[in-house]
Amino acid sequence: MAGNEDLSASLLHYSAAAVSPTEHQPQQQSSRDDTIMTMSSSTKPSSDEGSSSSSMRLGGQLSCFWKIMYGRFYNLIYDEEGAWPEIVLGFGTISLVGVIFGALIAPKDEDLTGSYKYVSACLGYTYTLAWSISFYPQVLNNYHRQSTEGLSVDFVVLNLVGFCCYGAFNAAFYYSETVQKAYEDRHDGHSNLVQSNDVAFAFHAIFICVVTLFQIIYYSLGRQRNQNPSPFVHFMIVSLLTVCVFYALLVVATEGTVGEPGCESLICTFLTWLDFLYMLSFIKLLITITKYIPQVVLNYNRQSTEGWSIWNILLDFMGGVLSTLQLILDCWNMDDWEGIVGDPAKFGLGFVSIIFDIIFFYQHYKLYSRNLTMERIPGPPAPSRYASIGTDDDDVIMIQSESAINSDSATD
Repeated sequence: MAGNEDLSASLLHYSAAAVSPTEHQPQQQSSRDDTIMTMSSSTKPSSDEGSSSSSMRLGGQLSCFWKIMYGRFYNLIYDEEGAWPEIVLGFGTISLVGVIFGALIAPKDEDLTGSYKYVSACLGYTYTLAWSISFYPQVLNNYHRQSTEGLSVDFVVLNLVGFCCYGAFNAAFYYSETVQKAYEDRHDGHSNLVQSNDVAFAFHAIFICVVTLFQIIYYSLGRQRNQNPSPFVHFMIVSLLTVCVFYALLVVATEGTVGEPGCESLICTFLTWLDFLYMLSFIKLLITITKYIPQVVLNYNRQSTEGWSIWNILLDFMGGVLSTLQLILDCWNMDDWEGIVGDPAKFGLGFVSIIFDIIFFYQHYKLYSRNLTMERIPGPPAPSRYASIGTDDDDVIMIQSESAINSDSATD
């Protein structure tokens, strides 16, 4: 019995010792919470520090957005595939800039009625911008590849001659009062539809064609590959120049005698500077019809469109559609369909360009799409998988870059 009592006393003592910490636990937990709250209060950032953190976060977000957009536009400039995201971005950006410039900055044609003059200006400068930019992807592609392989020299030479004719035609129609008066006399007092953007586009095209021709000459130095125009192109250029010089001499010889006795024949009636300019416009139209053929044949012989920038064609197509649309709507607004007959170069240029652009689309996206080897063009370093957009105390907020997402999806 005594042993049992001692054992019971020991168990009770052990139980009391075990219960004792539990009874004091709430007090210890409360003390621990007070300590944590005190530490939290001491480390809580002030309002100035919170504002600085927000500014850093916003700055990081803007920096990340800029890097993504820069990468997008860089890929757009050197895009050789012509994927839909780049097409939407490129067309949208050009349209936005053209609308802003046409509506707010560019001079308006006072012969157009109502608010349509703003619509016409927007269409005009959008297609001018598209056609003007269309030259640059090929130039940049040639520079980064250090080669003009895949680009037809016949196309470039004919393009230069054609735009020289087109520039002379537009400049005379826009600046020469003599030509404007002759046009009005022949077309029942209606004004011609050549706009300032037509003149700007023509002379800009001449400059870029000269740069492209210089690239062909420079990159062919020391190489065995033939980069000379074909005999047919030589013959065509010499023939056209001969016709132009001969016609101009006849106009000078008969100037002031048209309609006078002894100069009443049909041939003599068309020996005016206005008809000389019309001849230049038809030469431009003839060159537009023929200049694309060497490039189509070259793509066929190589079974590839590599080296021939697809963005040259995409933007050319955009410019051709908008140019033709502007001309038709201008004629409708002025109720003067003589504008199409009076400016055959503009209408024919846009229409023929669209037809050949469709042919190039078929070659690039259908016939030779599998033969296109994508050559990596040197550029800025690839963005890291994650980009920082700000900090939150000791934690760095990261987002996965778009290039990493695309690479992961491609790997999958």
